[in-house]
Amino acid sequence: MNHAQLIKNLDIIGKHLTKHEYYFRKPEQKVLPYIDLLEKDMQDFAAAFELFD
Repeated sequence: MNHAQLIKNLDIIGKHLTKHEYYFRKPEQKVLPYIDLLEKDMQDFAAAFELFD
């Protein structure tokens, strides 16, 4: 791959990232509810496992 093609590809990637920037804003707010649900499920599983003994 030559340098001109690499620069062109990087320019295209940069345009796509700026065009779709809203997908990358504050990802922790989008993921945090799922993390909380997963932690609750893990705690419920641990409690059920303790009752099993």
